[in-house]
Amino acid sequence: MAGAKIDWHDVLVRAAKTFFQSLAGTAVVAMMFNADQAGLIAACTGAASMAISVVWNAIQGWAASP
Repeated sequence: MAGAKIDWHDVLVRAAKTFFQSLAGTAVVAMMFNADQAGLIAACTGAASMAISVVWNAIQGWAASP
């Protein structure tokens, strides 16, 4: 895999999608249970999910390249 290339645009698009999905899902649940600091909890969850998504998709891209 010496010439393996990672499509960083694809990785970042997928990470952004993951961020907004996590943010929306966490915000809805936090509002349902009237959690304090719901916005901060949602943003942190979204950011953590995005970071995991970047790593995961970069590894998948690297492993799939010829």
